Amino acid sequence: MSRFLSAIFLSWIFLPVLFAPNVATAQTSGSLPQGQRVRVAYRCKIARGQVVECGARRSPRVDTGYLQAVDGHTLRVRGQSTDTELAIPTAFVDKVWVVDGKKGNFWAGAGIGLVAGAAVGGVIGSTQEFCILGCSPATEIGFILGAPAGFLVGGLVGALIQSDRWRAVGISGVRTSLEPRFDGIGVTVSVSF
Repeated sequence: MSRFLSAIFLSWIFLPVLFAPNVATAQTSGSLPQGQRVRVAYRCKIARGQVVECGARRSPRVDTGYLQAVDGHTLRVRGQSTDTELAIPTAFVDKVWVVDGKKGNFWAGAGIGLVAGAAVGGVIGSTQEFCILGCSPATEIGFILGAPAGFLVGGLVGALIQSDRWRAVGISGVRTSLEPRFDGIGVTVSVSF
């Protein structure tokens, strides 16, 4: 009976290992269709429309374009503005985003409208007089009336202006890098999933 239980226990341990390659395949670059609009953050230098030098210590560069292919260790993206194809090594790709629909910009428009409405209301109010207890410029009343009006108008305009909603995706399961240490003897190994 104990051999039977140990066989069941071992099968429960190794069963996920049998399905792991299928799950990993479903989550890798195969899910990115060719022609998909992408934004890529990578650590390479570009010269004359070509990737010429990559390094882990370079500051990341972000480009937007259309995915051509992910083959082996290379991500191929056709630039949106330059129409040249970039062949970026996946080891130096920090992040990839894909377009995940559209979104409105109500809050950004409302914030800009609030500031603009308060400024315009203040300028208009400073040219007018407010006379209840004594006559004085109506700058404060212009601010008070202009700010909410600008908030509403700016929010409506912002809601009508649609922009892309970006979602981060992974292109490789595991990425490792090996770098020499300059502050002492040894190397630095980093693994990211």
